[in-house]
Amino acid sequence: MLNFRVSLRLFSFGNRKGMCRYLEKMAAKGWMPESLTGDGLWMFRRILPTALKYAVFYARPAKEKDAEAMAKQAEFYELCAHDGWELVCTNSEIQIFCNRRPDPVPLDTDPVAELDRFHAAFLRGFVPTWILTFCLFALSIWQEIRYCNWNLHWQERLAALGIYREEAAAPWGLWQAIPWGLFSAALLANIAEYFWWYRRAKKAAQEGIFFSRPGIHWIALALWLAFFVFLFLGNSE
Repeated sequence: MLNFRVSLRLFSFGNRKGMCRYLEKMAAKGWMPESLTGDGLWMFRRILPTALKYAVFYARPAKEKDAEAMAKQAEFYELCAHDGWELVCTNSEIQIFCNRRPDPVPLDTDPVAELDRFHAAFLRGFVPTWILTFCLFALSIWQEIRYCNWNLHWQERLAALGIYREEAAAPWGLWQAIPWGLFSAALLANIAEYFWWYRRAKKAAQEGIFFSRPGIHWIALALWLAFFVFLFLGNSE
């Protein structure tokens, strides 16, 4: 009988309740998380089946070379242990605690501070991806403009860009660029939706309401669907 288990279970970054429910079910089956890679690859070790409560804390673990941050973190862990919360695993942006008490004191008691930590962690994790995506898209547009022969008739120009499938299409033509345009539009819609959600969540937090996970708007969903459809059509030619 193996004493460890690897499980792939994906969660959106803000779905702390879903993560906690999943970990509580795993504890009832006799599994305790030891590590979390990214947002979905879990490593578990075998324990006796037990009822545990879990909490997700959005904060980067302190680095050993930062003595002041390590001291503050140790003090925080002591306060958590006083209320029964034990650190079980971390990744780059979150820390997961468990509690053996049936009705423990909540780990987070300040909705404003929790939202601020979540927002900072979200930006650290996703802003580099946004910047890289837009840079790649801008590069593809620049390549189109640079290599397009603007002296051709408009029909010949479109054929060269790959619009007319009976003509010889360019290796990186407009037909190939459409999916990436949709990709960028969907990403922009996601960014706008997130900041709209954050504005509402911040107002609610000031009224003492803890945030619920950010969702995806139907416009962004439609753009993502169109992106995959065009990507499939482009690759099927």
